[in-house]
Amino acid sequence: SESTANSLRITMHVIQTMRIVSASTREFAIPIT
Repeated sequence: SESTANSLRITMHVIQTMRIVSASTREFAIPIT
């Protein structure tokens, strides 16, 4: 049960990080390309 909660917390953190990276990529992709 504890490991399931930990996995969920990690997953949520990864999703949040991916969204931040996605936003940053979208922001900087246009000038680079």
